[in-house]
Amino acid sequence: MKRGDRIMALITGAGALMMAAGLLMRGPENTASARTAEIVVGGQVLHQIALNGRPREIRVETPEGFNIIKTDGRGAAVISADCPDGSCIRMGRITRPGTSAVCLPHRLLLRIRDKRGNGEVDSVTW
Repeated sequence: MKRGDRIMALITGAGALMMAAGLLMRGPENTASARTAEIVVGGQVLHQIALNGRPREIRVETPEGFNIIKTDGRGAAVISADCPDGSCIRMGRITRPGTSAVCLPHRLLLRIRDKRGNGEVDSVTW
């Protein structure tokens, strides 16, 4: 092994140790017990559901129509709606705090939050 090979091995090993230390310092990210799904209709929070792994379906009725929302340990999704375009269904499952699914015709917002306060809007641009 040449001197340059040893130096490269040392640099690679040090980099791997730093990456491992960084992952250990982050801790558990987005644990199911820390996350909740919020269902908001017309600006009012109707439901806050803990994402604890137990599957649950909720039917939300509005004057404009209905949405069926499914939650589980991985996230939440709008699985059925009678809106004309169905874009809320095509958004799929949302999993990370701060993400949301919206059904504009029904004025429904489905968002993920966590206990640390993540999930809030950090800025708005026009």
